[in-house]
Amino acid sequence: MIRQLAIFLLRLLSPGQRFFLLRESANSLGVTGASVDGPIGRMEGSLNDWTIFRRYVHGEAWESATANICIDYFRRYGAGTFVDVGANIGMIFIPVVREAGAFGVAVDASPVNFGFLAANCLRNLSPQAYRLHHVAVGDRPGTVKFDMSSENFGDHRVAETGGVEVEVVRFDDIEDAQRLAKPVLIKLDIQGYEPEFVAGALRLLAAADAMLLEYSPFGEKGRNWISEYDKALTQNFTHVVRFDEMGARALPPEAAYVALTQGVLDEIKQSIAGRDWTDPKDGHENILLLRR
Repeated sequence: MIRQLAIFLLRLLSPGQRFFLLRESANSLGVTGASVDGPIGRMEGSLNDWTIFRRYVHGEAWESATANICIDYFRRYGAGTFVDVGANIGMIFIPVVREAGAFGVAVDASPVNFGFLAANCLRNLSPQAYRLHHVAVGDRPGTVKFDMSSENFGDHRVAETGGVEVEVVRFDDIEDAQRLAKPVLIKLDIQGYEPEFVAGALRLLAAADAMLLEYSPFGEKGRNWISEYDKALTQNFTHVVRFDEMGARALPPEAAYVALTQGVLDEIKQSIAGRDWTDPKDGHENILLLRR
């Protein structure tokens, strides 16, 4: 009787309300994670993640266009190495490595996300297909404070107000870029810490054939940070695809590749500045950089 009543009441709720009820019921029992069968397989995540994992519970993959573009890149230019910096729980990393046949290197600093990432990779990938690093990646070794978002587990970030301390290393100190199979495609999304990563990954950038990143030029950093960041991008890559602006869900043809110059990056800045946002971290555009 109780079961039938519960089923009847659940049918009256919206998907969002059912997820909220699931989360609150689970938390009351000390359960914070769950395993869900979805578009890319069985994935584990936190029920407190109101953004990425919640979407997967509702049957949607996170940033499927980004994953598709990465898969298309390897299919077009050959299976090589996929370096996912800010891999979260593997929503992009796993389908790219599995579908493209590329070797994967994933990095994530969040203790919670990394635990789910490791479990999801173990379940969905061959152990010989990937390598994981549970660290933050910056311009110098040491430790940094990490701010853990309570509801958006894709928005954890390095911050002075962070309550968790994590190890930070230079990427070039943990991976030999010259030994990575070509082509090398980097996916970079670490919530404003991208310039520090770039400064500690110069050998990786020199070896990379492409990099897909969240270009966010209005973060609160030192006065000259954006000019130095732009210089690193234009020195290492020759072309850009503004796939976000194009609404592309697959890698566009080579005719859509545009020569990468400082002027083009400035145009992207102007485009971002003209959009409706108030927090600097929300002012960004996903772009693909290529070395041709």
